[in-house]
Parts: sequence; C-alpha cells; structure tokens
Amino acid sequence: LEQAIALATTGKTSSLPLVSPNGRAHFSRTVTGNLRHPEAAGALGVHNAELEGYSIDRLAANVTASESGIVASGIKLNGRSLDFEGSASLALSHWQASGISAVQLHGSVSRANLQGLAEEAKLKSLPPVTGQASATVVITGTLLQPVGSAHVKFEKVSAYGEQIDSIQTDLTFAGRRVSVDHGVLKKANATLSFRGAYQHVPDSWQSGGADLQVDSAGIALENLAVIRRYEPGLAGNLEIHARSVAAVGPSHVTLQSFNGTAHARDIALSGVPLGDMAMSVGTAGQTMQVQFTGNLRGSKMDGATRIELAAGNYDSEGNLHLSQMNLATLHDLIRPHAEEKLPFQGFVEGGFHFSGPLTKPNELRATLRIDQIQISPQTTGHPHNSYNVKDLTIHNIEPVVMDISQSVATVQSAKLVAKDTHLEAAGRIAFNAKSAMDLKVGGSVNLQILRIFDPSLVSSGTSRMTASITGPLNDPAVSGTLELQDASL
Repeated sequence: LEQAIALATTGKTSSLPLVSPNGRAHFSRTVTGNLRHPEAAGALGVHNAELEGYSIDRLAANVTASESGIVASGIKLNGRSLDFEGSASLALSHWQASGISAVQLHGSVSRANLQGLAEEAKLKSLPPVTGQASATVVITGTLLQPVGSAHVKFEKVSAYGEQIDSIQTDLTFAGRRVSVDHGVLKKANATLSFRGAYQHVPDSWQSGGADLQVDSAGIALENLAVIRRYEPGLAGNLEIHARSVAAVGPSHVTLQSFNGTAHARDIALSGVPLGDMAMSVGTAGQTMQVQFTGNLRGSKMDGATRIELAAGNYDSEGNLHLSQMNLATLHDLIRPHAEEKLPFQGFVEGGFHFSGPLTKPNELRATLRIDQIQISPQTTGHPHNSYNVKDLTIHNIEPVVMDISQSVATVQSAKLVAKDTHLEAAGRIAFNAKSAMDLKVGGSVNLQILRIFDPSLVSSGTSRMTASITGPLNDPAVSGTLELQDASL
C-alpha cells in the first residue's frame, strides 16, 4: 500500500514487490488539490509481474487515490493461467488503511486453467487436474472481515481419471467459513447435486473442518473410471444420497462421520444381468456401520461391515451371506459368454467374513464358508430310469472353509460325499502367480458319479484316487494314481 500511494502521489517507487526483474510498471497521473490534501488520478500499467507465485503478463487499471481511499476501475489482468476484469476500492483514513477499512471488489474470472493454477500454487501433492474455470466475484466488508460471494463454473474437468462435463456452484465466505450451495455436477447423462462448507482454523487455510452433502440419480457405473479400471464389464445405474464430515490437515483428510444410502439397480457383468443392491451407512462416534442387501439373480444377499475411523487405517470387519444360488447362475457369472452349458445341476449357499485395514488391501484377510453345496445329474432332456438321481447327488458333510490372505486362498476343509463316494480336498490357490494351484484331492468314488458330467455314459464300480492339481487356473495339470474295482464303462 505504501508503494502504491507513493506511486500515485509522486510517480516514483523504489521497487514494487510484485514486479519481476524483467518487468516494468508505470503510472501516468494527474495530481490535483492542495499539497496537504492531494488527489491523483491516472492509468496504471504493469507488465511481467508475479504475485504470490502467480504470473501476471499484463495488468491495466484506471486509478484514483486520495487520503480517503483508492479506487481502481476498468481493471484488466491477463495472467499465465487466468484473466480478470473488474473494479476495486479500499477506504483510507489520512492515507492509512486499518483492519476496519472498507473494501469492495466486483469482477469476473475467465480462461482459468486448473492445471496451470495448481502448478503456480505448487500443489505437487495433489493428482493432476485439468479443465477450464470461470467465475463472477463480489467481495465487500473490511480488510479483517471480508465477505464475499461467487458463482463458479468448471468445464471439461479431468481428475482422478474421471472426465466431467461441467460443475457449477455458488460460493459464499465470511470470516473463516466458506459455504458451497446449489452445486451441480454433470457427467454424460448423470447429474449430481452437492452443497457443503469449510471452516478453517485461525491464520491457516490448510487445516479445518469440512461438511459435504451429495445427492445423485442415474449414474451409469460403466461411465466411472474406477469401474472401468477394476471391473470393466460392470454396468448398472447408481443412486447416492450421503453426507460426510471430515477434519482437514495440511497433508491428510480424516473422515469423522458419514451417513447415507446407495442403490445400484439393473447391475450386469459382461452383459449378464445380476440384479439389484442397496446399502445404508451410518456412524456412531468413531465407528461406521454399513448394512447392505441385494437380489442376485433370485438369490438373496445381506451383510454388514464395521469400520473404525479413529486410527486413520479404517480397520474393518464384515460379513456377507448369500442364499441358495443355482450353479448354472454361478457359471454364467464366472464365464458370461461361454457357449457350453453345465452338464449337471445344483446349488451353493454360504458367505464370507473379512477383516483388516481398508487403506492396506494387502493386509485384508477373509474366510469363505460354503454351508451347502449340492451337485447332481441333469434331469431335463436326459433319461435317468437306469439310476437313482439321489444316489448320484454329491453334497458336503460339513462346511467348506477357505482362508484368503495376500491373494492366496487356502482350503482348510472340503469333504464331499454321495453313495459309495467320499472325497476330501486341501491345498492353496494363488490368484497372482503362474503356478496358481497346488491342491490335493483324495478318496473313493462311485463310478456312476461320472454320469453327472456325461449323462449318456453308462458306468459302474468304484475307484480310489489321489490327485495333485497344479498350474494356472485356466490350464491346470493333474497327476496322481487311480485304482478301479469292479469297473465297467
């Protein structure tokens, strides 16, 4: 301010802090009034300047200055990453400003390049964000207690891999609080509305508390980058209603509460219809409870998860239960475009339990438990008067249990029986290795069981076997011994 007053009244300044060594500033003015109460008016021009790290190519304004205030009109600023046009004023008392000095700013921002602004602000810890922004801004109040409002619009935004068509919102700020209202985000045919607030601690914008509420409908799962990255064949419509409260720090954000609901409808995987799912989330103190239900092609699904928010690792524990699911349905889910159908029929029922920190997926542990599994020959389109279907029905005599940790599944218990048949399996399956399987299977088998896999086969007798299954999941290798007794094929 002292430099500006000196420039306005004398036309001289030692060195404006915002002008770079290669820049220049000039002020052509007219001074009127008497020596004790001068008034100056003229045109201010600045070229090649820098303000708080932001580059200014050109700044022009018509300025009037007196002992009661400074007024700048016709302001035109062209920066490396944005343009600004508007007017501003600052009240003075005998050429001095104080905390109660009135301020006014009216203007518009255009051509704001988000990536360029982030680079100038040296926000290296944030992921790359691209897009254009524009805004209209009004600021009033005093130097110590400014009050402002703005309407901001972002277009063609790319962040976290997501492509967003536009974002519009109204901002207001007073004191340490910034409020966001009437926010609307549009992506393809989906619309998400939002509102919220942020209140920073005294003397720092980097820490404070944030409150955000979002409501959406018609979000296509297949249009979300995170879905395309991890499950590209997943499709459906998502509806979300949620509110969250978080503590913001210089280098982290800690979730304090989250409440809401989500509904996913018409879910499909690789073109195969799956069903619907609903989820509700609520927090009590530092614990988040998640409840979810669903209908997976006629099979009922329900579960719950508990997440601890205090430590920051989001330690979790949850379970999921699935009612009886037809094996044909399971086959369609695993191999949605397979032309061949299963030669047998049956069902499974069970669920899984998991625990561990959500921020460290490699430390998550899960236990898969199949309470019921049943396999029997197809009865549709195949004559079976030569055998009793019940005699050839395989089922478990105790729950099949599999532990999963660090991308390795270990079969703890798997015992299947039928008439004159008893099979047990144990071993491991690695999901991220070339030698994915290392399973041992052994027991006795009624050879009539083979009709499960080929209904036209006529077989009798029994066998004893031990087998080792190794290799990748899509090309396993089987080795072992087979002993036949009174066999006929």
